[in-house]
Amino acid sequence: MIQSSTDRGPDESIIPLAPMITIPRCPACGAGIRPCFEADCGGRRMAVSRCDGCGSYVKDPFFDAEELKAVYGHYAHHEGHFEPAPGELDALASKIRRIERHAPGRGDLLEVGCGRGWLLSLARRNGWNARGLEIEGSARDHLLPEVSGSVDFIAGEGAFAGIEASRYDVICSYQVFEHLLDPAAALGSWARALRPGGLLVLDTPNAGSLGARLHGRRWIHHTRTEHFTLFTVRALRGLLRANGLRVLGVHGGGAPPVCSASGRPSARRIFRFRGLARAARALVRALGLGDSLEIMARKP
Repeated sequence: MIQSSTDRGPDESIIPLAPMITIPRCPACGAGIRPCFEADCGGRRMAVSRCDGCGSYVKDPFFDAEELKAVYGHYAHHEGHFEPAPGELDALASKIRRIERHAPGRGDLLEVGCGRGWLLSLARRNGWNARGLEIEGSARDHLLPEVSGSVDFIAGEGAFAGIEASRYDVICSYQVFEHLLDPAAALGSWARALRPGGLLVLDTPNAGSLGARLHGRRWIHHTRTEHFTLFTVRALRGLLRANGLRVLGVHGGGAPPVCSASGRPSARRIFRFRGLARAARALVRALGLGDSLEIMARKP
């Protein structure tokens, strides 16, 4: 699906890029893609294409796996200094409660892309045998002490294929799926790793959200250099069905449209205040106004 390429053209207003990969087909559904617009990704203009089939967006061209290591260099500072605000900890607890509505047994849980391990820590306190999986990087140096022995590190997303089959009751991944170079293959590996009756939870930016429609190329997820594919609900439903999973529900979440354009105030300001954050989350989920979607599916 992926072919090597070099930077597109001599336009001096575009910061020169290293050789990249071109994407002839949608990573979500395999349909053709067509150029849509260019987005300003922190001073670097990147081309964004749209899928003719499922409506997802993809950056084309994009970095290969080796080049992405440099792109993710700024994560070291984030992981070394980030402390979730009270409202963010409440949001993590809400994620676990939603999981437990569909999987009350407190079995084996795997979080793909666990970062420092904040959600893992809360899940373990709730009685889950929770483990994390993270691509090798700075997170290793900043894990929370209580989860330091419960996180496995892999060299790249190709290693997802090595996850033990029928091993987990729950596999969850929050704001990771949009970063993957081969999301279809990753989802296949995660589905295989679920036990019969197991639950898969995906949380990712919603390419069909109100914020995406209102802000266009200025939508904050288009301006994130490392966001490769931005999925529609239709795309995710199709991927889940293709892997034999039954969708249980789709819920809106994330930042409201007022916070979802480049240059706008961050939604993190709201999370400093527990009551305000709780009210904002409830409103976003009730009205489906958020930038992200959470989709849950069960393995028969």
